[in-house]
Amino acid sequence: MNLPQETTDSKGKVKGFWQKITNENNLPNELGIGLIICLLVIGFLIVILINPNGVKKLTNKFSGPTPTFGPKPIPTPTPRPIAKGQQEYTVMTPDDPKISGFKISEFDPKNGQPQTMSVSVVDSREIPITKVEIELKTDHKTKIYPLSLVSGSKTEGEWSATWVTDDTHDYIYVAVFKVTNEKGSSSVVQGNFR
Repeated sequence: MNLPQETTDSKGKVKGFWQKITNENNLPNELGIGLIICLLVIGFLIVILINPNGVKKLTNKFSGPTPTFGPKPIPTPTPRPIAKGQQEYTVMTPDDPKISGFKISEFDPKNGQPQTMSVSVVDSREIPITKVEIELKTDHKTKIYPLSLVSGSKTEGEWSATWVTDDTHDYIYVAVFKVTNEKGSSSVVQGNFR
């Protein structure tokens, strides 16, 4: 195959230049190739330093359109299992009025299912109890339920309330029981169920 004279001359000039670099300096071919690669990298770095926007435009041309994604999903942990059915707890607060225990009719109620919580209280100084309430914290709501005396007396008795469950409690399920007597003294017990 006959190439035009100019092309042959150009090849010859490059070949001669290459031989001149490697032979005059007694460099092996591999070292000469490494030298040329280093020179190319240095040249590219100089171009980046001089005109970083030009490189950005060049890389954007080849990368294509930027893909768009929806909101990043937030992983949801699996809820810890909890007990089912009726549960009863014994506690004892140190000061009057004392909370001695509480009961829950359905510990893991579903939405729309009734739930009853009862608290046993006593005031050893026989100061009447005037207010008993539960602050129930669930996944999306916090509600306060007043309890009524269902058995015993205002100095020693059981207080209770029933409501219809209207929120999930897969991750947050806390009941804070608060008892207050006529003199303003109070006791608090917190049940962290989840």
